[in-house]
Order: sequence, then C-alpha cells, then structure tokens
Amino acid sequence: MTQNPTVLIVDDERMNVELLAAVLLPLQFEVRTAADGAEALDSLAKEPVDLVLLDVMMPKINGYEVCRRIRADRRLRAIPIILITALHETSERIQGIDAGCDEFITKPFDKNEVVARIRTLLRLNFYRSQIEENDKLAKGSFLSQISDKLREPLAQNLRDLGALKAQPSAVPRAMAFLGMVEKIFDLLTVSDPAHTVHSNLGKDPMDTADIQALVSQASAGRDGQKKVECACRLAEGLQLDVGEEALRILFGNLIENSGKFNDQPVARVNLSAVREGGRVRFTVSDNGQGMPGGELENVFDPFYQVDRQGLGKGPGLGLGLAIVKRIVQANHGEIRADLPRGGGMAVTFTLPLALA
Repeated sequence: MTQNPTVLIVDDERMNVELLAAVLLPLQFEVRTAADGAEALDSLAKEPVDLVLLDVMMPKINGYEVCRRIRADRRLRAIPIILITALHETSERIQGIDAGCDEFITKPFDKNEVVARIRTLLRLNFYRSQIEENDKLAKGSFLSQISDKLREPLAQNLRDLGALKAQPSAVPRAMAFLGMVEKIFDLLTVSDPAHTVHSNLGKDPMDTADIQALVSQASAGRDGQKKVECACRLAEGLQLDVGEEALRILFGNLIENSGKFNDQPVARVNLSAVREGGRVRFTVSDNGQGMPGGELENVFDPFYQVDRQGLGKGPGLGLGLAIVKRIVQANHGEIRADLPRGGGMAVTFTLPLALA
C-alpha cells in the first residue's frame, strides 16, 4: 500500500469537496478533486488514483454512469469507489451496486465513518493486488514445473481420447475435456525451449498451399461449435521456415478464438499474408464483438480472459493467444492485436521466410 494514498473527490458542490478534503489532508492523504463526472474521467485518464469518493447526483454525467465507465476501463477498473449519496431508497443502492461501487456513505456524513471506510477499502484492495501478483508468479512457476512431468501422460491421453471424435455418440463433456487437454498440451509443447529451437529442423518449408490447407482444416473441424468461414489472401510462392506442427497450433488457436468470441451467426475470418523483406506479415481478422480497448495490453498473457459479462472470467482457459505469441516469438517474429474500426479484432504477426 502506498505511503500516501491518493483520493479523488468528485462532487459538484464545492462545500462538500472542501469538507472531505479537510478530513483527509491532515491524515496524510493526497487529494485530487473534480467538479463533475466528465472532469473526473479526464483526471483518471491522465493519472489513476487509489480510491474515488463519488457523488451520485451531478449534472452531465451522474455518479452511476461515472462508476460504470471506470469499471469498463481496464486501467481503472480495480480502483475502489465509494458513492456519496443523500438517497436512502434500496433501489438506489442496488443501482449503485450494479454500476460497480464498493461502498456507500450517506449525507450528511460522519468524518470517522468516511475515514474508516476509506482505510478498509484501501487495505482490501492492497491485499487483492498482492494475491493477483502472487497468482501470476505461481502460474509462471507452475508452467515451468509441469512441462516435463505432464507432456508424455497428456500425449497418451490425447491418443486415447482422440478416438472419441470418430464416435457419433461421444459425450459432449468428454469432447470438451479433449479440447482442454489439447490446449494444455499445445502450451506445454511450445513452452519447451528444446521444442521451439529444434521444431523446424528436418522439416520441409511450408508453402502457400500448405498454409491454406491448415487454415481450412482448422475451420472445418469444429463439430458442435460456431461455424467459421475463412477467406485467404496469401501472396504466391511463400516458403515459411516454420514447422507444420507449430503452424497448425498457431492457426488453430487463432481460428478457434475468432469463433469462440463471436456474436454473429457465422464467424467470418480473413487471413492475409504479404512479404516484408525476409519475413511474411500475416493478419488474421474477424467479425466478432472485439473487446474494450484497455484489454489489448494483456490479451497475450497466459490464462488471461476478457471479462465480457462482469463475472470475472470468460470462456475457455485463456491460453489460445498466449500460445500463438510463444510460437511467433520462438521464430523471432513480432505480434500485436488491434481493434479495427469496423469491429472485431485483428492479430498481426511476422514469421520468417525459408532461405532460398
């Protein structure tokens, strides 16, 4: 927890701002102020704070809407919010909870209550951030430790479970489990330094027709899932210095992602590839719902899931794009995600051409 936490006070009544500041400043809090919701959002966009004291009834943008916008912003959503209100109706409090506030203070407020609630929320938020940081470290350690121990057992299970695909009566749960095992096995495969270094040795270069075949295979083999239609615009005569297995995993995960996070009746994927010097620049875009812009910076992190419904997680394991990034980086390429103006998401990455 910071030595001097910063609190943003948002209220259109100057007297209330001054009263709250007079309570907090002697207690070594840093105080910033905003006279309305729009000013508060501008202030937070420039520099986040440790906690927001937010009046409900304000002109232009009320406290509920400010709260919703803070929670929708990836950079800001973890900031504790206390709503200050003169409203006593249960329905008004429920509206505040739905908007994402953490606590309420009722006007006229008691200064001791204000300080106690602020300190409690700051302490809880500090503990939450520590848990999240430890969780990230644990996941990284977990991946490094289980790689050798699980790869062979998972490979055997994949061979056994693969037989389910040929059985029309296969249980849906078993098929879902098969997909999960495949995903974990793919991550272990591309996480192995020996695999990423030697995966291309002894392999023929993958050409344009090979890439189109892999993409067609990935989009066609989706029994019981959303239909995916792929349109390819690939430069002729490509010869990639990347192994078939790595490309299968890479394009398979990109197409699966486009189908999974898509609110259209049919997921449409566009794949383009152009030469850039000794490399090929690929772009895979779709017609899905995209995501909030603030999510892009974390979208390639292992186990990261976009919270699309305010439930704290999304479908799947959050490994697909992390696997794609590992493959690209193992082949000394670059990768990024963008949100096109027309909607959906686009992933652009580079891979090496085979030497002539």
